[in-house]
Amino acid sequence: RRAAAFASGSTEPLTDVYADETAQEADRLAVRAYRVRGLRVVGAAMRRSACRVVHERPGRVRLEVVDALGPSWAVDAAGTAERLPRDRATRHVVTLVERDGAWRIGGVRALQR
Repeated sequence: RRAAAFASGSTEPLTDVYADETAQEADRLAVRAYRVRGLRVVGAAMRRSACRVVHERPGRVRLEVVDALGPSWAVDAAGTAERLPRDRATRHVVTLVERDGAWRIGGVRALQR
């Protein structure tokens, strides 16, 4: 659903990914920045190379994740695509929270390399 937001240029799909507006702010701003330039991003899927639980309690799980953006293209209204630069793997702490019977991202914090 996150990739769908970037591909469509609409922030609406992000409400199914994140627990609240604060958690989705960075992605919402990125989707809008591409849209303002007349672009959408295709293939914006994250590729995880590592994931481990660092803390867990009912309704909340904290994960340490190493991931990178997979191959992605910026596409304009005419359909012209330009490949985006390769992403390097980064480490994050991702907090998942349970909302209405589904797990959502409650926050993401970058870790030092």
